[in-house]
Amino acid sequence: MLAGLAGAQRLVAMASQLPLVDADAEVLAQVVAAGGRLRSAVEALLLTATAAMEAGRAGSGRAALRNEARMSARSAARKAAVSEEIAQMPNVARGLANGALTIEHVEVLADTARRSSPEVVDATPDLLETAAKASPDVLRRDARAFLAQHDPARAEGEFIRQRRERSAALFIDDETGMGVLNARFDPVTFALVRQAVENYNDALWRRDGGRDGTPDAVRDNRQRLADSVFEMLTGRDALAIGQRPAPATGSAASSGEPSPYGDGVGTGDGGCRSVGRWAPSQAPNQLVIVADIGVIDGTAPDGRCEILGAGPVPTSILKSLSPDTRITGALFAGPGQPLWLGRSRRYASAAQELVIAVRDRGCVLCGKPMHRCEYHHIDEWFADEGKTDIDNLAALCNDCHNSLHKAGERLSQESAAGHWSTQKRRDRPGSSARTGGRRVATSLGVGSSSPQSGGAAGRGPP
Repeated sequence: MLAGLAGAQRLVAMASQLPLVDADAEVLAQVVAAGGRLRSAVEALLLTATAAMEAGRAGSGRAALRNEARMSARSAARKAAVSEEIAQMPNVARGLANGALTIEHVEVLADTARRSSPEVVDATPDLLETAAKASPDVLRRDARAFLAQHDPARAEGEFIRQRRERSAALFIDDETGMGVLNARFDPVTFALVRQAVENYNDALWRRDGGRDGTPDAVRDNRQRLADSVFEMLTGRDALAIGQRPAPATGSAASSGEPSPYGDGVGTGDGGCRSVGRWAPSQAPNQLVIVADIGVIDGTAPDGRCEILGAGPVPTSILKSLSPDTRITGALFAGPGQPLWLGRSRRYASAAQELVIAVRDRGCVLCGKPMHRCEYHHIDEWFADEGKTDIDNLAALCNDCHNSLHKAGERLSQESAAGHWSTQKRRDRPGSSARTGGRRVATSLGVGSSSPQSGGAAGRGPP
């Protein structure tokens, strides 16, 4: 075995020295895919060897990872912990070894197993199917939902703990002299805070030039996020504090376009925000709470209850809904397929947007929350004469949406499992199919999703 491993190492080392600068994009994509499968196989070998060493003498596998594989103490400890869980999960171990899963997926499944049980996770079709088909971010979201349904009492206690542990700190970093604002919120509160900051950040991005300009020439996105928090808290123009660069071409400031949060932009004198008349109550923030009808009427108290963008929440959150919460009923057949709420028009209606949010819960490729998403026509409006119907619309974040069109790809969905992938359009040049931000992996083939019979979605602060 050792001789074979040494030979494989030499072969991969030789391949890495080949000139790839002028290689075809399709060939490079295949190289990346093959490299990913090799990486998964190597990770499976490391986990198997580590688990065997730990079974013989506790701590020996961790020491080998540090000394022989030259990992940091933190990485070695995490790898040893994962190996302990995977040793009890043969389906997951097999998926990693054959390249159907990546180590990132396995780490999510191992963490889920620690919170529930390895046997249950390894035998849950929905989780393993998502792991084989979707990105780690999407898997992490589904794993949180699985844990909430697997142990509702624990989910209730977890939310209470998170609320109790909310905190913030303001201090000066002694090494850099920078002021630091650090805050921690429970998932429900954070969903609203995140929407508010990211919506404001989008307004600043458009003001800095947006898609038709060069916004990063004004400030990068990390600086823009910091400036968003500053302006929201102080009411002052962040760029006016120091030397202000010239307005970017095509920005809202130079073109006279109105801000989405007010009647224009600030004067830049430091006395008002650069996004005019913004106030938290004017931000397009909302929570969409999705609950099975059985949760609402008490017939299935352990059913689905989650806030889109925040994840599963205790069913007790429904008791704190404000009087202005809007309740909308939606009927589904099979694994989340809507039967009603659709009209043919160029842009999705408010009802369609809501039902897509309930169905997709975020970007179908990378899992970003719904407030970062657009509504994409699978059969495109112009190129394919596609209709604005529910089954022809999917949620895509701005990054995935742009990448899809630039690569000349189209979305496709497996009717059985409901997982999304991208495929090259025949009428345009493009890249090979990918799923969840990665190339299509082999399914573990352990079953199908369970049907969802109905539910309700509520918009409004809890």
